[in-house]
Amino acid sequence: MIEAMPKKLVLLGLVVLVILGAAAIAYLFLKEDIDNLGETLTGNKVEIPVEGEPTQETLLLSLFDSPIDFDGQMSKLRSEGFENNYFIAYLNKVDASKKLFTLKMEFPIDGGSEIEEKVATVNCPIESTAVLGQNNMELLAEKEDVFKWAEVNDFLVSYCLNSTCSIIGKECVLIKTSVQ
Repeated sequence: MIEAMPKKLVLLGLVVLVILGAAAIAYLFLKEDIDNLGETLTGNKVEIPVEGEPTQETLLLSLFDSPIDFDGQMSKLRSEGFENNYFIAYLNKVDASKKLFTLKMEFPIDGGSEIEEKVATVNCPIESTAVLGQNNMELLAEKEDVFKWAEVNDFLVSYCLNSTCSIIGKECVLIKTSVQ
């Protein structure tokens, strides 16, 4: 009886090892399905945002969802170029008749900032334009002409459409600095 006991323990140990090994192999083959289980159950795909990148499909949704790293993004503009990248800027001048904004862009440099002005032709599609209040990010308007709301000193979040950022658009979020 004493000799039979260790054989049973060895056999039990082997069974446990086989079960753990089978579970590990199953996990490796089903890892992607397990990782996507939350999406399957909730319908929401969970992605870890890249620092500085919008976390949603639009800039507007990203502003509501989580803060965007604008310093990081403005640094990225300096290193990678303007084309197809988004920015935040003050409006220094608004010329609705010519569809132009003079943008004041601030680029972080060594604990300070470098300011650059750009005159840009505005190509903000009405269907991709929104206006927010600065204090509480209240949605004041959407799907309206940005020039109806734009004033000097407002903030604009948009995309540079060429390498010099002399054309902006694709999506435009105007953040009001004055009370409406």
